[in-house]
Amino acid sequence: MRINSDADFCENLAAPIGSAFRYATYKLPESQRRAMHAIQAMHVELDNVLHTIAEPHVAKARLDWWQGELDRIEAGSAAHPISKALIKARQAHELPLEYLRLRLEGAQMDIQYTGYRTEQDLAQYLSQTGGSIWQLFGRVLGLGREADEPLHRLGTLSRRLRLLQYFGRDLASGRIYLPSTYLEAHGVKPADLMLPSPPDTVHSLFEEEAARLARELNELREALPIGENHAQRRLLLPARVILATDLALLSQIRQDGTRVLERRHELPPIKLLWISFIQQWR
Repeated sequence: MRINSDADFCENLAAPIGSAFRYATYKLPESQRRAMHAIQAMHVELDNVLHTIAEPHVAKARLDWWQGELDRIEAGSAAHPISKALIKARQAHELPLEYLRLRLEGAQMDIQYTGYRTEQDLAQYLSQTGGSIWQLFGRVLGLGREADEPLHRLGTLSRRLRLLQYFGRDLASGRIYLPSTYLEAHGVKPADLMLPSPPDTVHSLFEEEAARLARELNELREALPIGENHAQRRLLLPARVILATDLALLSQIRQDGTRVLERRHELPPIKLLWISFIQQWR
């Protein structure tokens, strides 16, 4: 794949052809689209550290490098393609780096994983790895403070859905992204999740998690601002597309029996395109 600029690098990483994020952002003005791609590219890059580097000390060293790179971004002297794109995004939209620092702390939590005891513990992780990114998107889009809480909520719920979608992959790496109190309430032990034929309590656990996500995503859909005119509605389109995509993915997962231990559900690109088309006319 030919890459001609920092913006191309970020687009290829953050919004590849056929992806939900590409369809969610392609109608935006160029400056906002490129800024969102830069932020999302950083988000994907930090996830890739966890999933592509097997040795924890090497992964930690990479995150330490990104810690220094954020300082260089702030000084306007970074050289990585993502960093240079973020510098341009900051100049164009006055973006605070505090949200990217929170995202980096979330990535460090992944490397230093020790489990999550309570919902509050997991909520902090979801806020840093999902909510912080969508708060930055809100800054790029110029949305008012009334959109800040719904966008943060979208980021946390979307992240939690990704963790359900990739539960089997993360379990194979020794990570369980559900609170241990939640497992205990369903009579599920971590060892039960690894059995070739898990007990019915495991199925009930995932069914309840999926039902909870569906309920909260639908509640968010009602709370998300609609926009008073065409320009405002266009700026809210990325959130509406991602929310509709998440609901469609969750519906597919539930229709398949919420079998997230043995399958990784994905929506086909044509369906993602159709969802974005429908949202444009709402």
